[in-house]
Amino acid sequence: MITLSTIQPWLIIGVIVVLAVIIFRAAHKGSIFSLFKNNFFYFFVFIFLAIFVISAINIHSTYSFDFKTLDGWKGLFKIYLSWLAQFVGNLAKVTGYAAQQDWIMKGNSTG
Repeated sequence: MITLSTIQPWLIIGVIVVLAVIIFRAAHKGSIFSLFKNNFFYFFVFIFLAIFVISAINIHSTYSFDFKTLDGWKGLFKIYLSWLAQFVGNLAKVTGYAAQQDWIMKGNSTG
C-alpha cells in the first residue's frame, strides 16, 4: 500500500500547487463547481493520470519490473489492466446487487 512516506516530495508539492491554483481561480470565478463544470475533461484526465501513477508505483513496489525494457512495461500494463478489469467487474456486481434490492417502502412507514 502506498503511504505518505513512499510518495516523492515533488509529487506532493505538485499536487498542492495544482489544488492551490484551482482554488485561487475558483475564488475569482465564483465557485469551484463552475470551474469544475467548465474544465471537466481536464479534471477527468488529471484524476485518471493520478490514479494510474499511484497504481504504477504500487505495482512497481510489489513486483520488480525493469522499466528500461519493453517486457517490463508490458508486465506493468498486464497487471494494471487485470486490476482494472477486476474493478469494473466488482463495480458491476455491486450495481447489480443494488438494482435488485426492494427500495420502495411498503406498508406503514412509522413502524
